[in-house]
Amino acid sequence: MTNPQRLGFTVFVLSLIVIATVQGSDYAATKVGPQADGRVVVPTNQVLSPAGRQVYIPSRSQDLAVSPDGQTLAVLGHNAMILVDIKSGKLLRSAAFTKTKEGSGGSYKGIAFTRDGSRVIASNIGGALELFDIPGPGTTEMKQQAIELSSGTRLSIPAGFALDASSEKAWVALCVDNQLAEVDLKEGKILRRIPVGQMPFDVCLHGNKAYVSLFGGSLPQPGDTTAPSGGAPRVKADPVRFIASEGMVSVVDLEKGVEVKEIEVGLHPSGMVLSRDGSRLFVANANSDTVSIIDTSSNTVVETVSTLRKKAFCSAVLPMT
Repeated sequence: MTNPQRLGFTVFVLSLIVIATVQGSDYAATKVGPQADGRVVVPTNQVLSPAGRQVYIPSRSQDLAVSPDGQTLAVLGHNAMILVDIKSGKLLRSAAFTKTKEGSGGSYKGIAFTRDGSRVIASNIGGALELFDIPGPGTTEMKQQAIELSSGTRLSIPAGFALDASSEKAWVALCVDNQLAEVDLKEGKILRRIPVGQMPFDVCLHGNKAYVSLFGGSLPQPGDTTAPSGGAPRVKADPVRFIASEGMVSVVDLEKGVEVKEIEVGLHPSGMVLSRDGSRLFVANANSDTVSIIDTSSNTVVETVSTLRKKAFCSAVLPMT
């Protein structure tokens, strides 16, 4: 006589084998990109099941900005600046970046609309800040202007930036130069270069202060273990893993044009955003999977929030857009 429990267990195991076989067969035949069921397979063999509505962008998206009227999305692509109608998801237009002597393309971060929404400003990895004039009614031409930021033979790569209230000046993180640059958008030139820490990534303005996330932390001192960092100066490194050993946020006095403090946060601080009242600065720490919350009155970290579940896989928070 057959044991019902054993029979049930056998059917259960056979079901698992059939399911695993189907999944394995389906996985082997799956191509990278959007799937018919709404999932997305990325080149690292991870399968994403995103919530909401997806819009296909014909470029690798580095950063995003929403227009002041909330109707248009500007995408910093690796090869173009792309405008998307938010309501319909339709791609409105795209424009390639100006090619400089160092090349062209969207940088690691950096895109914004001006206050009146008439222009998009984007960081060009070829060493320029790119200005795109949004065509008005009845026009189709998108005028462009590239403000070159490099000095001499050294390539200055812009990353994140912040516009002043008038949208006439941009404060730009120059990640290879370890500088914060004040750029006059009307005159098309750099007014000041302010030294900061290692590999500045993003910028937020609050009153007469600029906060700059330092992807590589503080500048190394004699005796510190260091490691190479592409074309940038060597960074202070963990002696075992040889990655940046600390993360910092620089506080810059814009009137005096000097860095006045560095606030220690998590590893590889990257995207930042201010609260609406400006009392808190939220900093995404890409290699710690945390968000540091800074009190802007005391310039101290008041809380650190983990983005990981108890059983961590991998997170790496980067943008705060």
